[in-house]
Amino acid sequence: MLNLTLPSILFGTIVAVLLAAIFHIIRGGNWKILLLALIASFLGFWFGHFLGFVIRLTTIQLGPIYIIHALIGSLIALLFVFWLSQGEK
Repeated sequence: MLNLTLPSILFGTIVAVLLAAIFHIIRGGNWKILLLALIASFLGFWFGHFLGFVIRLTTIQLGPIYIIHALIGSLIALLFVFWLSQGEK
């Protein structure tokens, strides 16, 4: 299976939250956009990790986390949130 441990799940979640926080600092906005960015970053991070697990392309792994795929997934999800929230600002 995915072979994720509790520390790796916590680390991945912290990285996803930090990406969302950096996005919100750069982008700005209200609490709705922050919440949407947090959810999108979390889902994109773990979807990217799962996709890296399925593809089995081990470019850079950080323990059991396919970090490059996860970061790309999170950034794509955050760009999608940015595109959706253009009218909110």
